[in-house]
Amino acid sequence: MPVTKTLPVPLTIVTGFLGSGKTTLINHVLNEIGSEHKLAIVKNEIGTVAVDGNIIKGENIVVRELLNGCVCCTLVGALEESLEELVRVVQPERIIIETSGAANTAILAVNIDRMPFVEREIVVTVIDAVSFRGYADKTIVGRLQQKFTDLIVINKVGLVSSEVLDDVWDSIYETCPSTPVIKTTTGRVPPDVLFGVLPGKKRVTFSVNGTSTEPINIDTGYHPDHLHEDEIQTFTFTTSKVLHRDCLERVLATLSDEYYRVKGFVRLSGVQGVWLVNYVCGRYSIEPFGDSPAQNAKIKTELACIGKKIVRYKKKVQDRFMKCEGVT
Repeated sequence: MPVTKTLPVPLTIVTGFLGSGKTTLINHVLNEIGSEHKLAIVKNEIGTVAVDGNIIKGENIVVRELLNGCVCCTLVGALEESLEELVRVVQPERIIIETSGAANTAILAVNIDRMPFVEREIVVTVIDAVSFRGYADKTIVGRLQQKFTDLIVINKVGLVSSEVLDDVWDSIYETCPSTPVIKTTTGRVPPDVLFGVLPGKKRVTFSVNGTSTEPINIDTGYHPDHLHEDEIQTFTFTTSKVLHRDCLERVLATLSDEYYRVKGFVRLSGVQGVWLVNYVCGRYSIEPFGDSPAQNAKIKTELACIGKKIVRYKKKVQDRFMKCEGVT
């Protein structure tokens, strides 16, 4: 069924490497806006566990999740269908796409620009000041994300020294000297910055292989397999049993450097409710999640592991998680 809405819906892309703070940034913006505006959020995860969609909060907010792939390539068809449906059925005032941490923003933008029912306004790239050196020089996607963007948000600046922050700033300036940069500690960015190109700043034009207008045909090999190039892999641990917190923390604390991200929900022995696990490049937290018994009852223990060539460790790490089961 064709879209009947006359004007294209403005669209913001929020991207950034794994664990940079994209969802936190979006939640802060939604909190600032309040409930008077109708917004749609499209969340993309390269794994099979829907974690961040449960974290997005706000009244009058519609969330769609695209799992087990990347919206810039393998899920581009599903993305177009989702956007078309949102515009036609929900008719939001604005759509926000939160990409997976492995998304190639330039490719995504080219594909979105050919969709007549949405209008890309701004691409925002969130950079983790703490883990920046751990991925910026090692991954192709990490470098591309900071290059092809309208605005860069350096997040978690309060967790690093001034020398480290200067190093991050210098590296960004070397790659993209004319791109506006905002520094923040907890992903707080004014909504009027996220929802619209900065005054006097033209929207960046993306070009892939010399063209900025033709759609990407992923079946012809025209699009590079960025997940393969960066050797980013994912697997999931799932169990119906509770986990012992001390055991879980020991597993997280001893993961190798190849693990960029572990996120998901767990049930812990001796305590009620659901707990959110958030691991980013060696740092982790385990925090209580939500206060709705009905919502919590639907959430099972699932941990999505994302990193470089980590499938070879899959059985070993899953066995270590399993040893945490049923311990009292």
